[in-house]
Amino acid sequence: MTDERLLLKFLDGTITDEERKQFDIWMEKSDDNRKLVQDLRRVWETREAHSPGDFDTRGEWDRLARAMGSQKRSVVRRIRPRTYLKFAAALVMLMVASVIIYRMYDTSKNIVHATADETRQVTLPDGSLVTLNRYAKISYRDNFAEDRILILQGEAFFDVKADLRHPFRVETSGSAVTVVGTSFNARAIAVEKLTKVFVVTGKVSLVDKDVRSQAVLLGPGLTGLLDESRNAIRIDSALDENATAWKTKKLVFGKTPLDRVLKTVANYFNVELRASDKAILRCHFTGTFGDPTLEEVIETLQEALSLEVRRENSGYVFKGEGCHDH
Repeated sequence: MTDERLLLKFLDGTITDEERKQFDIWMEKSDDNRKLVQDLRRVWETREAHSPGDFDTRGEWDRLARAMGSQKRSVVRRIRPRTYLKFAAALVMLMVASVIIYRMYDTSKNIVHATADETRQVTLPDGSLVTLNRYAKISYRDNFAEDRILILQGEAFFDVKADLRHPFRVETSGSAVTVVGTSFNARAIAVEKLTKVFVVTGKVSLVDKDVRSQAVLLGPGLTGLLDESRNAIRIDSALDENATAWKTKKLVFGKTPLDRVLKTVANYFNVELRASDKAILRCHFTGTFGDPTLEEVIETLQEALSLEVRRENSGYVFKGEGCHDH
């Protein structure tokens, strides 16, 4: 476990760059560490404000000891914070214990998985609809209709039922997406530490959970990209007609550079596609595919751009002379 003072400084935003490096190393050691920090951050954000004068540290530890059924009275008696730092450290320890108890006794969590080979539509308790892409997962609690908070891994399309009193919040490992009533596509790419949000209707707020000053408001047709490794958010105003292709089963290209075509097709079919000749990546392709097969797309690209295609173990390699007049 990392030093509680580092954890506190992370939670209240006073951690230095050097301390943050140490903290990140510890947090990345395991999924349990990352989950603990995520849970603590939620507790921290919703905690009631206490001052050293009105916070009953001993009473809270007594309550935790009774709940855990342990014999920790001696520990309680030794904790006598005389400074704010000691009080704050004790508060963090209290939060850690609270989260542990919460995990032990909370059985209200619902987890929904998409199957490996198909998408799945889920109706949430508040009436919102979620379509999960393959390998995606969402998790939420039984009181979802009250707090409307869920965690996303992978890619999903959200059609959110409007509720002004209860904003809808989607959390990934590093981002938070908040809306009232709208429809949008969210993709959390764990390996690349990237969150991508494309808005279809309404407005969406995309926030970096680590650097809260990093936030953008997205409208219809806009894409927000959060790079967790750089703590940076940017907006892409270029219309991405294939942002929800996995859901609509339709691929649309209008004078699109082959570089982007290959990336889109590779993502759609979950296959590796690359070009051995960089010159062909500047070629442009126009075409529409409705519920296509990979073979159909490859044959069409091969014929339209006079390309050679060979099969490799992990995918396909494209080769050609390039294009001159596009």
